[in-house]
Amino acid sequence: VLGVIALGGYSVEAEASLTLGDLAPIFILMLCFIVQSGVEEIVFRGWMLNRIAAKYGFWVGALGNSTVFALMHIDDSVTSMTLANGAIFVSMTMLFSIFLSLMVRHDKSVWGACAWHASWNWLFITWWGLPTTGIELGLKPLVMDLMPTEGAAKWLTGGAMGPEDSIVAVVIMTAGTLYYLMKKERSPAN
Repeated sequence: VLGVIALGGYSVEAEASLTLGDLAPIFILMLCFIVQSGVEEIVFRGWMLNRIAAKYGFWVGALGNSTVFALMHIDDSVTSMTLANGAIFVSMTMLFSIFLSLMVRHDKSVWGACAWHASWNWLFITWWGLPTTGIELGLKPLVMDLMPTEGAAKWLTGGAMGPEDSIVAVVIMTAGTLYYLMKKERSPAN
């Protein structure tokens, strides 16, 4: 989000002016994202990755679960995108999944991936008032209410899908993936 702001893709729609009553939906949404993202991570990185990797190796498992994860996130809003924005969305979703697969392999646990995924979804909506995977809830955000700057390219802002469909997110996920590729695996605890 900060990268897109720095490149001129987002501007402030409204300053955050929360009341105590505005906090309840934000924290309920946090719990919902913990459950939703946790279930996805347990299924895709906890179960599917491990089942495929046990038989065919880690990279087949990572690419297999990432492909199914990306396909699961395609709906009418994705199929109606331009080719460039659709390619960014699929690339970003695959990179996100590969990054989390590498995190699980490194940490030897799915819990960090659950936390990352839940935070990713929750922060876009509740801190910045931006959609995540096209879901826009219209909550008063905690930090500031952002919107795409008029005339900003969709490949920069992510358009209606939100910042995770921006080229900035692709760059960040590529960097995160490279980080885990270069990092040595932890040895199992004794």
